[in-house]
Amino acid sequence: MVHNITLKHRLDTIFFQIIEIPPEMREDMRRIWRPARALWDELDKEYVVCRKLNKPTPKYLDIEQDLTTRIETMEQYLTFATLLTK
Repeated sequence: MVHNITLKHRLDTIFFQIIEIPPEMREDMRRIWRPARALWDELDKEYVVCRKLNKPTPKYLDIEQDLTTRIETMEQYLTFATLLTK
């Protein structure tokens, strides 16, 4: 069982991209980012259970899918925000 660390990397990358956008857009993006970060924490806790069972639990897979969807949405918003600032 391997933890999906690429989601964490994408989440961190989004955070640093949020810092670089204009202040008027920044707070809105942070409001979207915070629940996704909390979801990562939940995924990380569920990973402990997965390691004990040596297989992914249904809850882990659901959280992972939800987090993936949120990250993809944030990446699209950041792309749009970048286009608006140019």
